[in-house]
Order: sequence, then structure tokens, then C-alpha cells
Amino acid sequence: MEHYERGRKWYLMGRYRDALNELKTALEYDSNSPDLLYNVARVYENLGELDESIAYYQRYMEQLPPGSNEERDKTAKTIR
Repeated sequence: MEHYERGRKWYLMGRYRDALNELKTALEYDSNSPDLLYNVARVYENLGELDESIAYYQRYMEQLPPGSNEERDKTAKTIR
């Protein structure tokens, strides 16, 4: 949780590399967390690293619970 919180703090400050480091460390503890996967995807998107961003958005969609069709559709549009 500490890494996630620090990652969010850095993200809000626009320090995307620092945010990415913290969020990816948090993913080491919870590799299937949809929230973490989404946040890593957003950071990569903000950094302009679109291939990495797409990969994490895809992982995010795979981890969404059944019935999250609206979120899947929204994420698929983001990828396109």
C-alpha cells in the first residue's frame, strides 16, 4: 500500500518516472490488481510509451470482474 500511495503522490505531482517505479514495485506484491495495472498503464500513456501502456491496459481488462463491460469498452477505446 505504501508504494501505491507514493506512486499516486508522484503521479499527481507530474513525476511520472517516480510514480512508475513505485507502482511497479507495488505490482510485485499484487500482480493482478486491476487498480495497479490501470495506474501503470496511465503513467506509461502520459510518458508517451504507448506499447507499454497498451500492454498494461490489456492486462487490466483481463483482471476486471465479470460484468465490467462498460469499463472494458472504455479501455478498448483508449487502446484504439
